[in-house]
Amino acid sequence: MNKSAKTKSELIDELTKLQRKVKRLEKKISTQKNYSGKSSKDKNENLEKSFHEKEQNYKILIESSQDAIYVFQDEKFVLVNPAWEKLFGYTKEELSSNNFNYMDVIAPSSKEIIKNRFMARDLNLPLAPRYELQGKTKDGRIIDIEVNVSEIYWNNRKAIQGIYRDITDRKKTEEALLESENKFRKISENSLVGIYLIQDGIFKYVNPRLAEIFGYTTEELTNKMGPIDVTPLDSFKKVENNISKRLAGLTESMHYEFQGLTKNNKIIDVEVYGSRTTYLGKLAVIGTLLDITERKQHENILQDSKKKFEDLAELLPQTVFEIDLHGKITFANKSGFHIFKYSKEDFEKGISVFQILIPSEHKKAAENLQRVLRQEKIEEKEYIALKKDGKTFPALVFTSPIFQDNVPVGWRGILIDISDRKQIEEELRKLSRAVEQSPSTIMITNIFGDLEYVNPRFTELTGYEAKEVIGRNPRFLKTGHTSPNEYKDLWDLLANGKKWRGEFHNKKKSGELFWESASISPILDANGKITHFLAIKEDITEKKKIEKELIKAKEKAEESDKLKSEFLAQMSHEIRSPINVILSYNSFLRDELDGKLESYLESSFTSIDSAGKRLLRTIDLILNMAALQSGYIEFQLSQVDLSANISGLIKEFEYSAKMKNLELSFEKRTQKAEVIADEYLVSEIFQNLIGNAIKYTDEGKVTVEIYECDENSICIDVKDSGIGISDEYLPKLFLPFSQEETGYSRKFEGNGLGLALVKKYIELINAEIKVKSGKGIGSVFTVIFKSSI
Repeated sequence: MNKSAKTKSELIDELTKLQRKVKRLEKKISTQKNYSGKSSKDKNENLEKSFHEKEQNYKILIESSQDAIYVFQDEKFVLVNPAWEKLFGYTKEELSSNNFNYMDVIAPSSKEIIKNRFMARDLNLPLAPRYELQGKTKDGRIIDIEVNVSEIYWNNRKAIQGIYRDITDRKKTEEALLESENKFRKISENSLVGIYLIQDGIFKYVNPRLAEIFGYTTEELTNKMGPIDVTPLDSFKKVENNISKRLAGLTESMHYEFQGLTKNNKIIDVEVYGSRTTYLGKLAVIGTLLDITERKQHENILQDSKKKFEDLAELLPQTVFEIDLHGKITFANKSGFHIFKYSKEDFEKGISVFQILIPSEHKKAAENLQRVLRQEKIEEKEYIALKKDGKTFPALVFTSPIFQDNVPVGWRGILIDISDRKQIEEELRKLSRAVEQSPSTIMITNIFGDLEYVNPRFTELTGYEAKEVIGRNPRFLKTGHTSPNEYKDLWDLLANGKKWRGEFHNKKKSGELFWESASISPILDANGKITHFLAIKEDITEKKKIEKELIKAKEKAEESDKLKSEFLAQMSHEIRSPINVILSYNSFLRDELDGKLESYLESSFTSIDSAGKRLLRTIDLILNMAALQSGYIEFQLSQVDLSANISGLIKEFEYSAKMKNLELSFEKRTQKAEVIADEYLVSEIFQNLIGNAIKYTDEGKVTVEIYECDENSICIDVKDSGIGISDEYLPKLFLPFSQEETGYSRKFEGNGLGLALVKKYIELINAEIKVKSGKGIGSVFTVIFKSSI
């Protein structure tokens, strides 16, 4: 039907008008009742039929309405629609009960409103058809209701028709909106930040702070001025462009800085946070504005300060660093790059403070960083630092927190490589231990000679405890043995920065006397000024006793040496004379009886000659060794031709080598063969070495080679293919009377003095001897001379 297409309010108004029309018709019918005929009856039936149809339509309408509709008559609800039942939770049956009161659906806060309206109606006072009240549901909930009432006829009598609309949510929204608006206004009006709304290039709203920033009142700015009035021309282009971007939808919000212009033409720095919005149905820009002029000045000062800090940091030899709260190094000076072998690019990529410490130090570092933030005292400041190449070094670290606006943002510190200090400390510890444990007495005095330190050995020797002598002059040890002149000389030397050495005859606490050998030297500071004196003393009491005994022993030894020398000279004469006579007569008899005796008798002359010469050689060796030990050997250094000397010896030994079928050779591989030595001692050296080589070689050869070892040295090798020397015996080779084979069963004759004399002779002429040998493979004796050319 076309009626259902109308709004609910229109239908209700139409129904009300219809009811009023019916009322008027009823009155008309009543007045014309006596004059009605058949035609009037028909009209009345038609009218009742029309009214019935209208009433049916009305019931259909309210039944389908989403708003709660009721008809109130005789202080009762005579009709409610389903929406009303749903809103209040009551059924039609409950409403018709005698126990139900219409005020049960009215909240206590609104009951007075209903009573006042009923009273006004009774007095025929005008009432607003629309009003609001609070209702109460069956389950006790309080709801906000918008009411629209009108008078109607129901069953031919006056009644009240009402429409209830639940506006609880709307009220909450309105209250929230109102509260939000009030809060916004309070916040805005009291904000320390400027707040603005711009539309069509004009300030539609500014809070007091924004007006204050630019030096205006809110009335002067609102709806009268715009950004162009508070911005210099060169900054306005930037502002206008950014506003246009937001209005065009290119960006929703924006944050930027620009320069503003105050009422008195002062340039200020401002920071803006702005976004797009809608105001009264049109696009606008809303945002906040901060005066950052002072901040900018502080930033410039801070930047200046930071530049000075960085410049100063670059000059320091220590590592200067800054790290953030995540442990990332945000700054390091050149020294840090150099010490840790990292490049600036490495730091820019991001290096953690834990990367420059060995893993075992990480926990301690993290705990200490937290203590620094809490401004607690840090006991352990030493760490083992780690370089990029994996090398480590000891480091001392000092840190302090970095605050911004009283909020910690990281740490700043200095790292010092203490490798040198650690080494010095270790050396000092060693020195301290050495001083404390030294067997010598160590004393340190000030420049006035008063004791400041004595080591434990002092107490052990003198019997005085350190606390008894500190602050005293050591003169309490004096016995008077050292004269005043000697003390004067001592202090004169020390005052001139020189060292004094001498002896003291001092006295212990017990009164016992003792001798000390002393070395006293001044201790100088960095400027060369004497600050202390150091005395190192050694107890030489026993040494003095031994010296006396040695002097006596020396005197006796000298007397014994004299007697020994006289004895050896006498024995040499007494033994050589008869042996020479025997050898002479042996030679005479061999010549006289040549060819007259049996061959076995003739060989006895050779044996006698050999034995006699052996005895003479033994006597010579013994006498030479005795002369060396007594210090009576005489030698004269001169230029010696080694080649000529050895050539002569080779001729002497040719017969001995031939008798053993040995090859004896001399190889000269240098033209420089002259050295400074004693001719006799050189002959004795090589006579022993060549003789031994032949004696201990049964087959093969003996070779003598002369050559240049280097530019300043001449070497002579005596090589043989003999029996060789064992590794065990080599260390004893040059000891007197030492032989590898001993006893009566030995294969080779000799007294073990030959090589001992060779060693002594070589030392006398400042030469050197070396030996290489192996059992069964022969030996090589190398004599090294300093060249005289």
